[in-house]
Amino acid sequence: MREKTTLIVWHTIEGHCPGCFKSLRDFMHYVIYKNGEIWCMVEDERYAYHAGHSMYGRDTGVSRFSIGIELEGYSKINAELPEAQKLSADSLRKYLQWKYCIPDSLNLIHPAVACFYPGDSGYYKRKKFYFTEYERGRKGDALQLALQGREQNNFPPGPTYDSSVDSGYMKPDKKLEKLLYGENHSKEELQMFKLQRERREDCIPFPLLPICGYEICYDRLEGEIFPKPKIPFSLALYIKEEKEFGMMVKNILKFLSE
Repeated sequence: MREKTTLIVWHTIEGHCPGCFKSLRDFMHYVIYKNGEIWCMVEDERYAYHAGHSMYGRDTGVSRFSIGIELEGYSKINAELPEAQKLSADSLRKYLQWKYCIPDSLNLIHPAVACFYPGDSGYYKRKKFYFTEYERGRKGDALQLALQGREQNNFPPGPTYDSSVDSGYMKPDKKLEKLLYGENHSKEELQMFKLQRERREDCIPFPLLPICGYEICYDRLEGEIFPKPKIPFSLALYIKEEKEFGMMVKNILKFLSE
């Protein structure tokens, strides 16, 4: 059983049913035929390893918190699905969104979450190499539901950016990024994302008495405090040196009195 369900991930079989039926049996929750038939391969409350190496936001292993749906057929950029398949996909999507309270924007296609992990191997000009960071471009299926093809296939608009890239954890694939989100990030933007990630990871924890309902995070480079809603009676305080403790307490009390 999954602990949570926050995404629906769409795939294409890259073939026809029922020829690939056996290969999907434990790896996909649903399969939708071109004639509109819907087959349940794994109960949607259970875990199915459909996404493989993947990341959404800062979380790897997207299969742990998502439902996988396979469409019979081949991936064609912004192509229209057969009418019967389109209607069945729309009905199943709405049912699962209602059941798990999933917003429209979190219907993602496999290439939007699939990625290479550091240490994965690849080939460039017939030479084997190993990836040194998380990188998009591992998959290219379900491109019927890319940016321009969603509306004609009765799908709501998807996300406008890659949350893993914008959080500094993922190297984008330029062609895929343009296809899914309409534009590419500049080198300067990508460098800024990585710097922000390094700054988040560079915080040093320092204990303090709990303050109800807030997490106080001190940005060691900018010298600012960012209060965020948190579980009651919990506090995480991050500071660079102990001598800053007095300044931190003063600012915290000022914030709480406002």
